[in-house]
Amino acid sequence: MIDYTNAAQTIAPPREPTSVPLTELLRWPLFWLVVVVILIAQVLLIISAVRMRRPASQPISPLASTTHVELGWTLATAAALSTLLIFIYRALTG
Repeated sequence: MIDYTNAAQTIAPPREPTSVPLTELLRWPLFWLVVVVILIAQVLLIISAVRMRRPASQPISPLASTTHVELGWTLATAAALSTLLIFIYRALTG
């Protein structure tokens, strides 16, 4: 039997040794959900950047951007998000 006569009084419920904080329970499911969403978004961006290329015979309009620039910023965004996910993964496991 535990003697509670000298225990500090608090309004917080006691922590069970088997209890796990909610952040621990949701950490990995949320991380993998974000990974899936980012992968889907990046694949769709790359597909749209590749499909929207203009034919060589079509003249360049002042409002049109070059395909290399469009593909470049799309790949740069994918690389930046991949790097960010790597750092987040390391922070969660370390």
